[in-house]
Amino acid sequence: MINKKNFLSLTLVSCALFMELSFIGAVPTNGQEISAHKLSSETLSKELDALKLGHSDEVLQKEEKKEEINSLNTTEYEPASPNQALNNLSAFSVNFIPPGVGKPKHTVGAASRGKCPQDAAAVTTPVTPLIPNTSYGFTVAERPTFFVYLPETSATRAFFSLRDANEDYYYQTIFPIASNPGIISFKLPEDAPALEIGKTYNWSLVTICGQALRPGDPKVEGEIERIELDPAQMSKLESMSAFERATWYGLEGIWYDTLTAIATLKQSNPKNANIASTWEELLRSVGLEAISIQPLVQ
Repeated sequence: MINKKNFLSLTLVSCALFMELSFIGAVPTNGQEISAHKLSSETLSKELDALKLGHSDEVLQKEEKKEEINSLNTTEYEPASPNQALNNLSAFSVNFIPPGVGKPKHTVGAASRGKCPQDAAAVTTPVTPLIPNTSYGFTVAERPTFFVYLPETSATRAFFSLRDANEDYYYQTIFPIASNPGIISFKLPEDAPALEIGKTYNWSLVTICGQALRPGDPKVEGEIERIELDPAQMSKLESMSAFERATWYGLEGIWYDTLTAIATLKQSNPKNANIASTWEELLRSVGLEAISIQPLVQ
């Protein structure tokens, strides 16, 4: 028999149980069905996931857009990486485009021979300067390098001179040469005065056949002018590889620096057939077929 006291206790227990079940969602609350309450939770969870996914997609799209914009803002020239530079050597090619200035002139002195008298029987190709057929060429270097083919000779020395527009000697020196045939190079040393921008100089090389320099000794000559590059061009050159510089010099018609750049590559990569072919093609393009396969003499 349930008395008033027991009834009150049961009522309190039932209320507590109902409240606990309601709190965990096991019974309807505020008129909601249990299934609807669970669906609402699942929907909210899915919506949160969708928002997170949407945010990720938005971030990804922004990053892709940034990359697209960056690609549009890249400069016209991008220097090659070391690996790309090595791979590009296999496709190395230089086209020299003459600037269209200068006047044809004899590259071998009218009063000189192309070889020493004692070498007459052995020589087939005379002393030859590596210059275009106009004898005129540009450089951007303060102290450029000059190239001359020398046949086999008994001479042991050569005289190099550089004169300004007034025919005054700007620089002169005597230096030793090898007896075997080949292409020699002569770079103006640091103690030589730098070429002035915009000025033209006449250079010559004379093979000293005897004990002293004589008027009839083999002589070749050419003209050189130093030109100035703007800051943008200088910056571009500094970021280029050696073969990229050679290509650029050729397209700009800067003969002496084109020749020097390829010669440097040829000496650094003596077994590279493509560089050798590029060197030969360059010489043939300016009428130097006769010496195009001659070796570079150190």
